[in-house]
Amino acid sequence: MIADGFTYVSVLIFFASFILAAERATGWAVFRVIPGVVFIYAGSMLLSTLGLWGMAATKPIYRELSTILTYAMIFTMLLRSDVRKIFCLGPRMLLGFCAATVTIAAGFVVSFLVMKEYLGANAWMPLGALSGSWIGGYDNIAEIQTALHIPLIDMEGAFIVDSIDYTVWVMFLFWLVTLAPRFNRRIGADTTKLDAVTQAIEHDDARRTGSISFQGVFLILGTALLVAAVGANIGPLLYIAMPFFTKSIWTILFILIFGLIAAFSPLGRIAGSMEIANVMLYSLIALTASRTSLLQFGDAPAWVLAGFIILGVHLLLMMLIARIFKLDMFTLCISSMANIGGAASAPILASLYSGALIPVGIFLAIIGHFIGTPLGLWIAHLLKTLV
Repeated sequence: MIADGFTYVSVLIFFASFILAAERATGWAVFRVIPGVVFIYAGSMLLSTLGLWGMAATKPIYRELSTILTYAMIFTMLLRSDVRKIFCLGPRMLLGFCAATVTIAAGFVVSFLVMKEYLGANAWMPLGALSGSWIGGYDNIAEIQTALHIPLIDMEGAFIVDSIDYTVWVMFLFWLVTLAPRFNRRIGADTTKLDAVTQAIEHDDARRTGSISFQGVFLILGTALLVAAVGANIGPLLYIAMPFFTKSIWTILFILIFGLIAAFSPLGRIAGSMEIANVMLYSLIALTASRTSLLQFGDAPAWVLAGFIILGVHLLLMMLIARIFKLDMFTLCISSMANIGGAASAPILASLYSGALIPVGIFLAIIGHFIGTPLGLWIAHLLKTLV
């Protein structure tokens, strides 16, 4: 068993790089069905399940490195963004986000009605707390737990669902994004604005001056790490002064502002930012998946099943809404992730579609953070009436 953090990180980064190299070099048909990113996610989760590393021993380096990598990746990918072009996507993205929120709430109601006999008499409380997390991100679950005075021991089932079901859902969304062209054609989704924005930003990216150079790559990397470090220290200070956002949200907003400003500076015209960001992205995906063990399925099977019922209802209703309103796959996936994953996960999914669309994921996740706690409390009280 791996007990030191350096070996743990090295194994994961090597594994991710090996999968991507194999996908590019072999041309195996399996990669056309299951893309490399899903192999990385599933493989890292499987290695964790097999006990290749100690979870407690590697937790400190995971928490430190994953946080810094997330912030640095967001900044680096924002160097390709033009927020003026992205704003025109607003109305459609808001429709998708609202649809995701409503269908997740519906999923909690259906799941509770089906599973309440197996979850316990007071299951409405931890499910309500979980609903806040799955609408606005993990920060909201603690706020609802405090508001409802839920004992920590009663939250164990909800925490397992937020680990196991969330992880499987993220992997599923990564796979769905790869099906976007086929899905969009099948339902006749209107992707005119999305395609125009993506192509315009990619066209701007292609006009970057010069080829990739050592000096340029080094400067981008150094700046990204510095902004991430400064943001991680500024975020808590902003939270103390203005506590209506969490520390992590303040940090991401700080990095978002600096990234968008830097995109119009000479730094934004240096080639190589996408390559650096992708290294961070796939390393981060492997790290995230490595914290989930499938053995947790056995700890609370009824709760895990309840979580999958929620996600199943959410998926079916979102597909129905997509057909009615001709919503494209990216809008569906980023709306779902902004709700369930929050500000840390939504940019990762957005970057798999196009790094230029990261601000969309951040903005939607911030909306979810605002509404997550009040909606979670409302859902909790609604479930209580159904006991």
